[in-house]
Amino acid sequence: MPTTDRIRRARAKARARAAGMAALVLLAVSGCVAIPTSGSVTVGREPADDVEPELVFQPSGPGPDATPEDIIRGFVQAAIGPQNSYEVARKFLVPGLAEDWDPNERALIRAGQQSVVVVGENSYELAFTAIATVDETGLYTPLQEPTPTRVGFTLVENDGQWRIADTGDGIVLTEQYFNDIFEPYPLYFFTPGYSHLVPDLRWFPSIATTSTRLVRELLAGPSEWMQPPAVVTAFPEGTEVSLVEVESGRALVDLSSEARAERISMQRMKLQLSSSLASVPSIQSVSVSIDRTPTTIEDLGSAGPVVDPQVNGSPLVVADGVFGFASNGAVEPLPGLGQHVADLAPTAITLSSNESLAAVLNPAGVWAVRDAEEPVLLDARVGLVPPSIDTANYVWSIPRESSSEIYVFSPGGESSPVAATWGEGGTVVSMDVSRDGARLLVLLDSGQGPRMIAASIVRDDAGTPVRLTSPVLELAVVPGEPVDATWVDDITVASLTRPVGGGDAVVVLQRVGGQSEELGAVAGGVRIVGGNGRSNLRVLTATGEVQVPRGSGWQRTGINVSVLATQR
Repeated sequence: MPTTDRIRRARAKARARAAGMAALVLLAVSGCVAIPTSGSVTVGREPADDVEPELVFQPSGPGPDATPEDIIRGFVQAAIGPQNSYEVARKFLVPGLAEDWDPNERALIRAGQQSVVVVGENSYELAFTAIATVDETGLYTPLQEPTPTRVGFTLVENDGQWRIADTGDGIVLTEQYFNDIFEPYPLYFFTPGYSHLVPDLRWFPSIATTSTRLVRELLAGPSEWMQPPAVVTAFPEGTEVSLVEVESGRALVDLSSEARAERISMQRMKLQLSSSLASVPSIQSVSVSIDRTPTTIEDLGSAGPVVDPQVNGSPLVVADGVFGFASNGAVEPLPGLGQHVADLAPTAITLSSNESLAAVLNPAGVWAVRDAEEPVLLDARVGLVPPSIDTANYVWSIPRESSSEIYVFSPGGESSPVAATWGEGGTVVSMDVSRDGARLLVLLDSGQGPRMIAASIVRDDAGTPVRLTSPVLELAVVPGEPVDATWVDDITVASLTRPVGGGDAVVVLQRVGGQSEELGAVAGGVRIVGGNGRSNLRVLTATGEVQVPRGSGWQRTGINVSVLATQR
């Protein structure tokens, strides 16, 4: 199943639960390896209580009188079988190391061929090219460029048979085997006001212990680039999980005594658990116990948060001097502020989620347009990029040539700076706040190629954005001239990049904390806007055509516009 389908399946379950409750390196290289290169592998199915793996690989153990190279290759291959804590792979190790080796420490994902190199007496290295890493918390990080990597082994004879006596923790997989064995699992945290759930994507092998590992990582907190106070968790500090049992579609999660809290906090804890475990196919519901004592936790009701906010399915455009939603070849003017927006002769527009505020860019600067009010010029600086709007209706603005000079403008028009941490230099191409208001997507032209980053937003007690988290998350982007980027949904972004020297603009879909894939090229593409998932992506061309993805390419919609606007 494609990665996007896996995430869509998990999100559909998470949204249903949230709606009910809302009413309701390169890593340095002495690491261990596991790349299938030779020997027999069988493919079977192994049902488990808490997972429904699509494929189960059953690698072979060490053969009699195998050479050191055979042992290394067999060990490499055996890591495609994560069942029973990589039981087969451990057979290639000497006693002691077989018990201590930690396959979950990291995964190195490789491309191309690999080779075993003799470096000394009984000492060997596996040489390959790494393209991505997954750390012990499940965080996927694409390397900015393929990186030559070597992993060391020392072998000894044990009862007349060669075995591995020394190597580091972790595994190495080809990209194909990684896609077959690992699954994406969004862990969910809250925005500070508990109004939205924010996903933090992790990757783990789909095995019987996955649900326990998910809960442990949820309790450990968000990834470094999403650390509090940017997002928060309902679990009190020190909360631990002692048990996750899955039976007949119900997951029983037993937590330590620290989880005892007031009613609303426990409801939020259960929602985090339910949403995060929704990506395990066989889990349909979650029950919580504390110190082995069952606990009844009611649904949140109307206090529930929003999961993956949706937008109007029709494109929002300016065509023939009319601002509104396009349908059946016509544009229906947006009531209230529509005419004010069109009168500004905009070059870019972002509309708030309740359609009461538009942030408009024209040659004079960035404007705020509200229902039945005259437009207000917020930012008259030169060379501004298209503005964005967050969930609190703050308007975000930044000049192309000043990557550290982000300003936000409150609903009352007051301006304040937002401290950025991605470093000086480079030209800002685009800036977009996620629909949950928790994260910022920035596309930069570094002078040496495009750079796309995601950063979490830190707000003060009044809800005003004050800074971005450090470090930021570096996302993959194809080489060339960066054109535009957008949020596709709460876990996916898309970029538009034009080859150096000219050519059609390439669209790349990128999971935030995951892999990327090309969606084809659009001739003359100048702007990309997200909708509800990849099928609702839209690209505006230099001639005013709006195109949408169809199969492996892009198709004209028959709509010609002067502006393709962003919805929040």
